[in-house]
Amino acid sequence: MLPLALFAASSVPAPAVKWILPDPPARQYWGVAGGTVFTVWPGSLYHRDRRGLGGPRGLVRVGYEEDGDVFMVNYLAVEPVVEGPRGYSELEVSQLDQVRGKRFWPVHPLLGPDVEPREPEFRPEFTRLFRHPEGHEVLEVGIGVEPFRNGARPFLVLAIDSRRPEELVVRELAASDSAHIRQCIITATMGNYIRARRLWLAGEVVESSKLYPNFSGNGFAPPTVFTRDRLLLKDGFRWVAITPDEADPAGVWPMPGGGWHYAGAPVTQYWRARDDHPEEDLLANVNGRATYWAVHVPIPGGIAFENFELIRPFHTGQEFIFGITRKTPQELGW
Repeated sequence: MLPLALFAASSVPAPAVKWILPDPPARQYWGVAGGTVFTVWPGSLYHRDRRGLGGPRGLVRVGYEEDGDVFMVNYLAVEPVVEGPRGYSELEVSQLDQVRGKRFWPVHPLLGPDVEPREPEFRPEFTRLFRHPEGHEVLEVGIGVEPFRNGARPFLVLAIDSRRPEELVVRELAASDSAHIRQCIITATMGNYIRARRLWLAGEVVESSKLYPNFSGNGFAPPTVFTRDRLLLKDGFRWVAITPDEADPAGVWPMPGGGWHYAGAPVTQYWRARDDHPEEDLLANVNGRATYWAVHVPIPGGIAFENFELIRPFHTGQEFIFGITRKTPQELGW
């Protein structure tokens, strides 16, 4: 269980949820039992991964915990837009070591966005745990992000609210020496891992095969943008979701040896963001792939959605919320 010393006040009662903190080298992630877990490279969330490789750099790994096991679901990339080119955290070569993928490193969130680059470490003391005045608990971890070629220098605070353990809150800040950020896009990059083929909007479900009926090849299908009015409005937030069209995605093995095998349950993945700033755009954007990234193996069952994101102008402290849940879209309010 979690030591109470990590809470903001020593007199608070025991946690209402069981928080998960790093315990390296065996456990290099944060989260909540029965809910969301997250980490960055070289931490891994892959089911029973004994290698600890965790996949590419420049990505936040997000999944869920169940009965002591963790299941990887998706990656989140950071893609800041300035007056010029868009940055790509997964694809840009690091200026620190000339390896592809920007360096991410966990820090205590109160250190703020001006932290200097460092080697990623997974230490419990990087966690901020506090009890909100309304009575619930919050776990926060800061994520430093290596400066981008375009001059952007974002900083993330990743948070889990004990009332909504199936969600990861992504709060965006910028360092004092950052180029002016117009948008800081957090994109879920790996919809084809679970083979997500249904996109849930307000009052309609869009199938990837219908959106891209003639697409083939090894590249990305063109991005498709949906405006604010196409997104579900619920509880003051705009929502958009993706789901697989298979009852048991874990029962499909796309490659010999287990490559690209999704080991988890069928889940709904969604983004939500506050429906404020009505004078500004709030957009959902998706693209698709017919083959798996880098290996060119056809995706069983055909094209699936790949990148999945909300886009809006950058405001310091704004939040995008990414959910992974066993609940169906109908149970969520669609």
